[in-house]
Amino acid sequence: MTALTESLPAGPAPFTVGLVLDPGGVLPADTPPALRYDRAYWEGLVHAAEAGGFDQLVLAGSSTSIGPGLDPVLLASALAPGTGRIALVPEIVTGVLEPFHLAAAVQTLDHLSRGRAGWLVRPGPAGAGGVLEDLADAGETIAAARLLFESWEEDAEIRDLDTGRYIDRDRVHPIRYRGSRFSIHGPSYVPRSPQGSPPLLVRVPALSEAEAASRSGRAERTFALEYADTIILDATTGNNPDQTLRALRTAGAARVLIEVAPPAGAEASAAFAERAVAWHRLGVAGVLLRHATLPRGPEEVDTHLPTELWAQGLPASVGGTAPRLRALLGVEPARNPFSEARLAKVGGRDE
Repeated sequence: MTALTESLPAGPAPFTVGLVLDPGGVLPADTPPALRYDRAYWEGLVHAAEAGGFDQLVLAGSSTSIGPGLDPVLLASALAPGTGRIALVPEIVTGVLEPFHLAAAVQTLDHLSRGRAGWLVRPGPAGAGGVLEDLADAGETIAAARLLFESWEEDAEIRDLDTGRYIDRDRVHPIRYRGSRFSIHGPSYVPRSPQGSPPLLVRVPALSEAEAASRSGRAERTFALEYADTIILDATTGNNPDQTLRALRTAGAARVLIEVAPPAGAEASAAFAERAVAWHRLGVAGVLLRHATLPRGPEEVDTHLPTELWAQGLPASVGGTAPRLRALLGVEPARNPFSEARLAKVGGRDE
């Protein structure tokens, strides 16, 4: 098992390469439907991706809140203990699971992966108010979850057998959050996870100029800019992502990953690698490869493209250490306001 580090070694930020698999996605023809529920099948895929140099595996959600396939969060949690380097990012549809339990599930995944967890938020079916209502509900869910992530200080666990004390209760803090649909009063029941606050990703589509100017297009972009640690720009529909990329960068997006359908054939791969180099020059942090159908097995996980990208001189993250996902994406370590306040008091006149 490789060692985990809080940050990457000094040098250029890596250009990350990730794989997107949808547990509810289309299976190849003549494939047993039960394959999508086979744990060994998913273990083979994630091990092949990890061995092939992929930095992260995104487990996408279905287009509806309830669909075929395993739940992305539960699947990621089952796979995490058997991995050593690859990050695991399940897609979570808000408006389905209670925010308190959602936060606990993300924290648990971060513990199981030893700091290699993220969460991809997709605003979901909050009600009949359409996209704007879904975005508002998702914003409240994220705000509440982040407060819960902070409710335990890093050293709150004592585990002192001699005194029978498991925690320092002065370092476990109740949070108070009241949204339009729910309220939370109390700490998380999961101790602080390795990253403190696992990085949050939000997907936005590559839009035409007219689509980007629409009310919903502006709202989706504003939501991503406000809440996401990293934005995924979805270019799988065939739309040119460059215009949306420029808009995001102009608006202040610090980290952008571009999600694309993988190129087919050596010539297409070489052309794509050249385009990835151009994206990297524009500040893109990496690419995510999303296939139209699930692989039949680990032998169909194509690992040639990461090699092609690194052959173009793009900085790779592969090495003897397994950075936490925040570090891999270039996100600063999470701060805990309770710890900072306590340390400020100790270091001040009250010492």
